[in-house]
Amino acid sequence: MIRVLTGDNSFEIDRFVNELEVGFNGQINKLTSYKLDLNRLLDFIAGVDLFSDNKLVIIRQLSDNKAVWSEYEKWLDKVSDSVDLVLIEPKLDKRTAIYKKLQKLADIVD
Repeated sequence: MIRVLTGDNSFEIDRFVNELEVGFNGQINKLTSYKLDLNRLLDFIAGVDLFSDNKLVIIRQLSDNKAVWSEYEKWLDKVSDSVDLVLIEPKLDKRTAIYKKLQKLADIVD
């Protein structure tokens, strides 16, 4: 499942993420966008983990990493069923192709 949290209310975003973490039974990965490359991202969202059946992957401002964000649209539908992906994007551009694809594949919470 893919969730996108957008908007300027960082308190509500943090509260929502904390609730997800508390109720999650599995491995939790918090990633920062500037340290990611596409291969590493794909390992987190499509790869199988030997230590846990379920993964919660939380990525803040992936759109700031232009190299990954521009390619990520092609891989959105590759998110494994065992992965809950949470993208935190305070200022998501609704005019882009990736936003339109996210509308089809993700729950967008504003």
